Amino acid sequence: MIQTQIAYVTEHLPEPVRLLDAGCGSGDLAAALTARGYDVTAIDIDPNAVASARSKGVAAFVADIADYDNQPFDAVLFSFSLHHVDRLDAAIERTRDLLKAGGTLLADEFAWERADAKTAGWFYDIRVLLGKAGALEGHQDEDPVVEPLRKWQHRHGVEDPMHPGEQLVKAIRRHFDLVESSPAPYLHRYINPTDQSVFAALKEIEHHQVSTGAIAEVGLRLRALPASPLTGQSS
Repeated sequence: MIQTQIAYVTEHLPEPVRLLDAGCGSGDLAAALTARGYDVTAIDIDPNAVASARSKGVAAFVADIADYDNQPFDAVLFSFSLHHVDRLDAAIERTRDLLKAGGTLLADEFAWERADAKTAGWFYDIRVLLGKAGALEGHQDEDPVVEPLRKWQHRHGVEDPMHPGEQLVKAIRRHFDLVESSPAPYLHRYINPTDQSVFAALKEIEHHQVSTGAIAEVGLRLRALPASPLTGQSS
């Protein structure tokens, strides 16, 4: 999965820049970008995640993006983290203030609300199959899911509530000029099998399923620039 994340960042930021990784998790992406010459500062609200990132040589700190203060960055990156923030609008407003003029907000995200019954069914069927085969790290044995969409919606809307992708878009547009919003396959990354050959095969299968319309794209990639003072905030 990390290679997909690296490719996304380097596509839009081909030259090493001063970058804030907001919600860095264990720091794998921040470490990889640092190794490529990017000047990365990483933050997360989880002290254990920050400790893991620091152990990989990352300049990581315990902080909430909504309250974080630092010198302006060339780019702020959210990689699977923005849908988890508690204060979404405050986080986006602070992100704007943390960017240099002409800076870039990048979000490699998750629009879970786009899943339909077929998409949820495909996801859980694959999880059960790979779990039975021992191909998912830390996976607890599961039985096939009878009502996959109901389980999906409860998982992401109630059990571990996440901001829907449409809310992320609206929040960004209040403070930024949104220059790119595109769906992307995501489920192979969400399942994330331990074996790289299985991961590659699953990625190819998902892309094919998406191309035929069998399942939905629930990934969401967003790129935005601070709103121009001439145009005001985006609507």
